[in-house]
Amino acid sequence: MPKRKKLYRPKEKKEVKLNYASIGMRGLAVLIDAFFLSIATISLQSLLNILGIDIVILTTKGGDLLLFLGVFYSLTVIYYTFMEAYSGKSIGKAILGMEVVGEGGVRVTTKQAIIRNALRLIDLLPAAYIVGLVFMIGSEEKQRLGDKVAHTFVIEKAKESDEEKIRKEEKEEPKKERKYEYEDEEVEWVKKGDSVFF
Repeated sequence: MPKRKKLYRPKEKKEVKLNYASIGMRGLAVLIDAFFLSIATISLQSLLNILGIDIVILTTKGGDLLLFLGVFYSLTVIYYTFMEAYSGKSIGKAILGMEVVGEGGVRVTTKQAIIRNALRLIDLLPAAYIVGLVFMIGSEEKQRLGDKVAHTFVIEKAKESDEEKIRKEEKEEPKKERKYEYEDEEVEWVKKGDSVFF
């Protein structure tokens, strides 16, 4: 029985388009996270005082403020690193529908989460994320320094209705017909009215 030849076409690679979060939305997420982190910091200090644990950074005036800032920054790095490595988003990002991802929209790794958040201290300088803001303004992907080094991006997640619409369109997309090449002998059989079984 003559063999048929199938014509295969390479699958087209779909380009992943990321919807980068705006600077304003990221700033709002930071404020939300800062609110919860401040409560956690005050609670931790109160607990240490109740337990009689006295941590002194400086004995001069302003030591309490330095203690607060030190604890606050440590909690910030731990909090962001854990949340992003675990779920890709902090509380603020989750509320506003944002997520931290790697290149191509893949889930961020623990290593990436550690790098991007360890560099927050630099992005925070001299105050209020000024360094990070400068980097984001000059970046099409709205990346701060930590993002650039860790190769991460903050994106706005598509709404559920949009995702459902995309899935629906993919299901309704007509299947491409298979095309075959036939041997000359097989074509002759068809012309003579002989049955061809595949």
